[in-house]
Amino acid sequence: VDIGIIAELFDVISQRKKEMPPKSYTTSLFAEGNKKICAKVMEEAKEVCRAAKKETRQRLTEESVDVLYHLLVLLVKNGGGLEEVLNEVKKRRR
Repeated sequence: VDIGIIAELFDVISQRKKEMPPKSYTTSLFAEGNKKICAKVMEEAKEVCRAAKKETRQRLTEESVDVLYHLLVLLVKNGGGLEEVLNEVKKRRR
């Protein structure tokens, strides 16, 4: 699996922030701000845990994608970079 798809998603989210196209879910999250985005990250994280405990592996995968997407939106909203996150992963992989 090509991990570059995460970078592509990050780039799409970043582009949405610049362009703020109407009728885009990502645009609506940016417009509502950190409070809404944080609430979505927490909601999706709970759903990941619920899926891990009580649902199928497929549901766990789907909910993991949702939490990852919302986390990337939160990073973009706050000027965070994917490279910063990946460098932190490298530092911690011992």
